[in-house]
Amino acid sequence: MLPVNTILGTLECLEVFEYFDIPILFLCKNTVGTMYLAICTHDDVETYEWIYLAVSNDRLSAILSKHITLYDAIVNPENECLFKVESDYDGVSTVNYILPGSLQADDLPDKDAFIGYTTPLNVAK
Repeated sequence: MLPVNTILGTLECLEVFEYFDIPILFLCKNTVGTMYLAICTHDDVETYEWIYLAVSNDRLSAILSKHITLYDAIVNPENECLFKVESDYDGVSTVNYILPGSLQADDLPDKDAFIGYTTPLNVAK
């Protein structure tokens, strides 16, 4: 279900943090090492929408250690923009740059939401 043939590059899923029929919140990495935290904002039988947030190792560590909420990470991205990905089940996708201010409140996690993850994550794969 990862997008294919997009500006995000060839992606590999590193970790799924939340799953309900499909991965809802996960971390992926492209072949040049850019990591993205992806959050599903819409899913039905045929289409899916995601917000992809580029994260550095330091930012990911701060998110996983609960120093930064998911909400704060998304509304204050390190590189000032996000990617909105619309995909079908086969990964055929469109990707657009978006600014955090253009997100609808329904697309954002709760302001006090953290990733419930305690296992050390090796992102150097």
